Amino acid sequence: MSKLRIKPTQNQLDQMLHKHLSFEINRFSLASSMWGKRTFGSLPDAMIRESCLIHMRLLIDFFYPRIDPEKAGKFEDVFVTDYIDRTQMRREFQELLIEPPWLQDYRNRLDWRLAHLTMKRIEFERNPYWQPEKQFEHLERLITEFLLSLPDKTRSQYDPQRGNQSH
Repeated sequence: MSKLRIKPTQNQLDQMLHKHLSFEINRFSLASSMWGKRTFGSLPDAMIRESCLIHMRLLIDFFYPRIDPEKAGKFEDVFVTDYIDRTQMRREFQELLIEPPWLQDYRNRLDWRLAHLTMKRIEFERNPYWQPEKQFEHLERLITEFLLSLPDKTRSQYDPQRGNQSH
């Protein structure tokens, strides 16, 4: 029997938004704006792409939890529904939060290519390229709707500069 999750306090959520969620959002946005550009040379550009996809993976889990946030007893992750009750979300946001058909395949690819040492990596050697522009656009829309849906006091905790410096 799993233990019920204790929802973070508003103070904890504000801290997470100000520091860590702002960081993830801004790093993803910065890295995705550099996607496909050859600016710094082969290795640094590849590292920027990997960074972008790792931040994307974290944000996907924030918006589309892998587990029921109410039953995630041993985990202390934060989720979009910690910040905003689904019934209080704008219609566009509610629609964006319906899992898109590409989500599970993409989540698997992110995990297998970046976050796990798995034999699946051998399969990906045959097709090493990502074409995530559609997914980036979807995530950017989620971020925009999320920030618009926050109460003013909470939204003020978002730091648009966090992520432009080291974490």
